[in-house]
Amino acid sequence: MHESMSVIAHLRRWLVAALVTAFAAAALVTEGGAPAHAVGADDMIVGPSRVTAVQMAAWFRAKTSSPYQAGVPLDQLTDLYLAEGNRAGVRGDIAFVQSILETRWFSFPSNGMLTPAQNNFAGIGACDSCVTGVSFATVELGVRAQMQQLRRYADPTSRSWNIGASPVQPLWADDAAYDLMNRTHGWAPTWQNLSGTWATAPSYAATISQLYNALWIYAGQPGANVWSLWTGAGGVLTSAPAVASWTSNRLDLFVRGSNDALWHQRSSYGVWYGWESFGAPPVGLAADDPAAVAPTTGQIDVFVRGNDNHLWHRLYDGTTAQPWEDLGGSISSGPAVASWAADRLDLFARGPGGDLLHRFRIGNSWSAWESLGGGLIGTPAAVSWAADRVDVFVRGTDNQLWQRAWNSSSWSGWIPQGGQLSSSPAVASWAPGRLDVFVAGTDAQLWHNHFDGQWHAYDPLGGTLTSAPSAVSWAKSRIDVFARGTDSQAWYKYWSS
Repeated sequence: MHESMSVIAHLRRWLVAALVTAFAAAALVTEGGAPAHAVGADDMIVGPSRVTAVQMAAWFRAKTSSPYQAGVPLDQLTDLYLAEGNRAGVRGDIAFVQSILETRWFSFPSNGMLTPAQNNFAGIGACDSCVTGVSFATVELGVRAQMQQLRRYADPTSRSWNIGASPVQPLWADDAAYDLMNRTHGWAPTWQNLSGTWATAPSYAATISQLYNALWIYAGQPGANVWSLWTGAGGVLTSAPAVASWTSNRLDLFVRGSNDALWHQRSSYGVWYGWESFGAPPVGLAADDPAAVAPTTGQIDVFVRGNDNHLWHRLYDGTTAQPWEDLGGSISSGPAVASWAADRLDLFARGPGGDLLHRFRIGNSWSAWESLGGGLIGTPAAVSWAADRVDVFVRGTDNQLWQRAWNSSSWSGWIPQGGQLSSSPAVASWAPGRLDVFVAGTDAQLWHNHFDGQWHAYDPLGGTLTSAPSAVSWAKSRIDVFARGTDSQAWYKYWSS
């Protein structure tokens, strides 16, 4: 992209129209939404590739029947992507799938703005209002220009002398042109940041990541999670959402609305049925997050904090909601709830002194509140993955994630789980011994960590959250995560394998 075009994104008009055909051939979903991350790696543009050139070429041949029209054989091209990526310090494997998106699997459709002879595989200079893009003398220089531009976008310290080769002409007339500091220099450190910078389409980075996920899985790499794109569920939220599920393909969502009442909608097999008001306790609804759990089929228990700082409860059977029930207490946050049996509920909330409070219900009998200590910010999160087992997570006063667990006879001590949180956490479990934790990071995107015998590194899942997340699992290897977006609507994405 010429620097005079630096604030104009690259995405050609033909690209959106081409997506359906291109990704039908790749058997991928490309619906709109906030960006997803590329699994098996961090989401930074700068870094080493994780997939080999041989794997990239084999995956390409397996996934498309589009005519390949780049100027060198495919195996040579994948070698170039890794070599030039290594030279510039850029993820060449993900840059390869970026080029698949930009060129429609290197087929250069006739209604596009680029031709194979231009050796331009990243839409460089092909802005929405342009006639065509920049041309490069060879395939090697075209790939190199892409890597240098990615490095420039990602790294504000990149200069002509530390990118592995001289800046490619005619993209930059000389070294000084590359070194010139302007708004493009360092404005997109992650692949997610390319939406709205490199390309105008909001789903641009998410589509790159979906493609890379498919490549990663094909390559047989471990831990290749498949996350959907972000999808809107509507509403006008003034809280984080709460979600529960009592059967496969069923989700029930509860939120605090703009009229200070609780609102609900359900989804069956991905179809949402519209919002309905659940009202508010007679004392009013505090400005906190609700909590919901389905201890058995046909039952959802919903909990909120009232304006009297009491815990309030409402039972829903899928058709009718029972009257609000005052459960008393003195809490200073929204509640969290978990269930490990049809007649067992465990409730958690922040106490007036900032400690974690707990009480449980067996049948119709409630225990007294007990303090589990600690110091927390916001609303706790809780889940059960086996009978007599409950794990509770909080955001500590140090903004780290902390965990405490009940193991059928006693509570563990507080265990730090790291991270830098800007929200309360969410947690779900789809198998015994498996925990998936979600938080909003200091960058406002969704971050994920999981436990399967050991904790792993946090990985980014994109989006821009304006609330804490909420999560639920309704089947093995299935998790749905919800949060409020910048438009105050509910947004969700799911993981399945």
